[in-house]
Amino acid sequence: MLAMRRILYSFLFLPVSFTAIGCQPEKELIDIETPAGGVEVRENEQTGEVTIDVDEQP
Repeated sequence: MLAMRRILYSFLFLPVSFTAIGCQPEKELIDIETPAGGVEVRENEQTGEVTIDVDEQP
C-alpha cells in the first residue's frame, strides 16, 4: 500500500516539475525552409527578445 502511494505521488508531482523546469515560452514568428537552407525567427514572450536562426545547406 505504501509503495502504491509513493508511485501515485510521484506521478502527481511529475507535471509540476516539468512545468517548473520547462523551456522559455517562445512564439515562432517565421519559419522558412528552402532547398538551400532555412530561417527561423522566434520571440521570447516574457522578455520580448527576438532570436533569428539561419541554417545553410552546403
